[in-house]
Amino acid sequence: MKIDGYAPLAESFLSKQEGPASSSGTNTPATGSSNIQDETNLSVDSQKIGLLQSQITQLPEVRQDRVAALRSAVQEGRYQVSDEQIANAILNEG
Repeated sequence: MKIDGYAPLAESFLSKQEGPASSSGTNTPATGSSNIQDETNLSVDSQKIGLLQSQITQLPEVRQDRVAALRSAVQEGRYQVSDEQIANAILNEG
């Protein structure tokens, strides 16, 4: 007795995909006239993740090495900003 595991699996798979129309034998994958339609449903969590990913890509890049160097300079009193630099920064920010 020879057992072929592939054929029963394929028949089972095709009969589930074709649904009620498979009994008539007219809608087979070989004819290309199958009424099977693909459908995609995204969960709310998946949509939220996509939204968050798009928001993250719009955030400015933070250069941690620069931040650390400036923080250290400010704490040690080595960071000096002139009045003119402050005024220009205020005017350019708006």
